[in-house]
Parts: sequence; C-alpha cells; structure tokens
Amino acid sequence: MSTNRELRDATGEFIVSKGPYDVFATFTIGEESVGDQEAYARFSRTCKELARNRSGHVLVAWCWGYQHSGRPHFHALFRALEDDKAVQPEELQDASGWGLTEIEPCNGNGAAYYLAKKGHHWNINTACNRSRRCRRSEGCIHDIGPWPDTGALELS
Repeated sequence: MSTNRELRDATGEFIVSKGPYDVFATFTIGEESVGDQEAYARFSRTCKELARNRSGHVLVAWCWGYQHSGRPHFHALFRALEDDKAVQPEELQDASGWGLTEIEPCNGNGAAYYLAKKGHHWNINTACNRSRRCRRSEGCIHDIGPWPDTGALELS
C-alpha cells in the first residue's frame, strides 16, 4: 500500500513529465462573496484567454484550494505547446477578476511537486485558442483531457 508521500511524489513526477513549464502562477479571488463555481469559471476563462491571445495552445497543470481567509485560489503551471516562444509572466499580468496574482518564471521542477503537495484537487488540461482546426467533431488537437464541468466541481 502506498503512503501519502509516495502518492504525492508520484503525482509530482507525473506533472513534471508533462513539462518543462514556463510560468508558475497563483490566482486568489479578491471578493469574499465569490463562490467556488465562479472562482473556477474565472480561472478557466483566464487560461483560455491566454491561449486566444497567444493564438495557440497552452498546457495548464493546476490545483485549487483555499487561502487562510477562506477564499478560493489556484496554483498553475503554464507551458506553450506549439511554438518555441515560452509563456511569459507579463502575458498573465492583466488577468482580470483576481484580487491577488503572483506570477513568476518557472525554474526547475519544484513547482510541480508543490502542486502535488498543495492540491489534492488537481488536473492537467489544454487551453485551446479554438482555431478552425480545433472546432471539428473530434475536438481540440492537443486536448489531453476535458476541463471539468463547473457543475461537478467540488472544492470542499
């Protein structure tokens, strides 16, 4: 039987295997009245907006939890999929709807293990720019998993 530490380490290794990542970011909701569903919807929109602004696909490894104040927040690793131009911290600086954002270049694998440690709720998805080639019946050419439905999201 695996220990929690072994499971966390295996999760971290899996997240690392999808890299290397360009940027590590933390997004925290500013208003107290925003619920889990709205927080997730903002996070999802932020990721998809990044892909549209880049005119490409972005791999997003992420987890969510609660800040000490009880407000939902997300930790995320971002990686460009189609070109050699890495995702830059400035591309996420203008993310709207967030009270606090910490964005920095990703150096090494520590952030992947941090995601595995901090979030027992985590996922890896592709933010799609919805180009013509991705709007076919098979879906996005890079999608490694659908974004969770906000109705099924359980943060507690």
